[in-house]
Amino acid sequence: MLRPHKSLSESRIARERETRVLVVQWGEIRTYAETREIINCLYVLVPPNVVAIDRPYYIGKAKRLGGSSRARYNPGYGYLLNGLLENGFSLYAAELQPDAFKDAVQYENYLIAVWNPLANRRRKTLPQHPVDTTKPWLR
Repeated sequence: MLRPHKSLSESRIARERETRVLVVQWGEIRTYAETREIINCLYVLVPPNVVAIDRPYYIGKAKRLGGSSRARYNPGYGYLLNGLLENGFSLYAAELQPDAFKDAVQYENYLIAVWNPLANRRRKTLPQHPVDTTKPWLR
C-alpha cells in the first residue's frame, strides 16, 4: 500500500477515497520517437535507482508528449528526454480521454502530492482530483 506524502491529512485521504478515482493505464515508453504518437497524457519519468528510493523523478502532463512544430518545449527537451531514456531512466505515459484531460492539472497535482517526485519542487495549491496511484515502475 502506498504511503501518502506528508502533506495529505488522514481526513483528506478518506474524503478522496469516497470520490470517484480516475483509473489510468500506464504504458512504458522506450524511445523518444515513440512519444510522437502520445497525446493528452499524464507521464512519469523514473530514475534507474527507483527501487532504492521509491520515488519518480518527474511527473507531468502533455497535450502532445513528443511535441510538434508548435510545441511548448524547445528541441532541447527532446534531446534531454532521449538522453535520459538512453541512460537508464524509464518513461511511463497514460493517455486520457479529452473530457478527463481538461482536468489534467488536478490529476497531475494529486500524483505529485502522493508520489512526492524528486524534481517537482513547485507544489501547486490548486484542487486535486484523485487518480489511481498504482506505481507503473513496480509491475
